[in-house]
Amino acid sequence: MPRTSTDHTRERRKAMSEAFHSFHQPLTGLHCGLELALIKANSHDEYRERVEDALARAGTVMELTQAIRELAESTDPGERFGTVDLAPLLAQLVDELSSFAAEQADVRVLLTEMGPAYISADPAKLMRSLGNLIVPLIARLHRGSAIEIRAMKQESDAVIVVEWKGSGRAQDGADTDSKAREIRCDAARSYIWTLGGEIAKGESRLEVRLPLA
Repeated sequence: MPRTSTDHTRERRKAMSEAFHSFHQPLTGLHCGLELALIKANSHDEYRERVEDALARAGTVMELTQAIRELAESTDPGERFGTVDLAPLLAQLVDELSSFAAEQADVRVLLTEMGPAYISADPAKLMRSLGNLIVPLIARLHRGSAIEIRAMKQESDAVIVVEWKGSGRAQDGADTDSKAREIRCDAARSYIWTLGGEIAKGESRLEVRLPLA
């Protein structure tokens, strides 16, 4: 059964609530660390360790803040630049993802060429959203795996299909990178909905459907 606008609104609210909740642990840790540094006399090395820990926690908060900003802005379609041709945008995205995949996980990212397909969207926000959906897939795959991206026209929609081959590796859902990626995935889904599109995910397949301009 297709999701309604009410379903999307409910899921957006839930995602925003969970995203803000993710601030609790790093902010509490930052506050406690600084408080202890002021209360207790420390050696030079101990103070340095406290400062380094505070910087790391502050970095965590900044990363989560940026991800939450993307989520908050996802309901705004952004500036309209007429229409965007999906084909070159996907080619550019695959170039960027290939570098990340090779460096981080030795995963190959393949693109099947397609003809012109025009979407009404902000190209930067659309590419970022698609990237935010695919990056976690790359991060979870074992080395030597492959991800194939292809796109096609189906009636009044452009359909982007992402399929991956290779077993996944376990991820720690509590770490900062995983949490920030989870929030960015929520932002990506919300932006796709804002454009009138839909996302479906299977065991080894992700499908993004967007209305043609």
